[in-house]
Amino acid sequence: MNLDSIHRLIEETQIFQMQQSSIKSRGDMVAPASPPRDTCNTCFPLHGLQSHAAHNFCAHSYNTNEWDICEELRLRELEEVKARAAQMEKTMRWWSDCTANWREKWSKVRAERNSAREEGRQLR
Repeated sequence: MNLDSIHRLIEETQIFQMQQSSIKSRGDMVAPASPPRDTCNTCFPLHGLQSHAAHNFCAHSYNTNEWDICEELRLRELEEVKARAAQMEKTMRWWSDCTANWREKWSKVRAERNSAREEGRQLR
């Protein structure tokens, strides 16, 4: 999962939370809530995203919304990893099939060549 998608998810979540809080405030006639603070720093290390580190940061978070964001990010990252693994498996299978076909083809060519050599020797 790249940082752009992480920031996009955080922004979407914050916008959703602001919309929800403004809906509640209209119903209660309370002043609109201030936008939620940036959760990125609470969930992830500054120098790159690492799942284990991100999970540890999230485990220490006390805000349920932050936990939900972190959990959603972790699940998305897991899905992306699964998709990449499946694609790698397909690619490896394709290469395996290609090499098997290549070996079969050249085995036939080699057999034809050897039989032609043998036939040439017999004709001499």
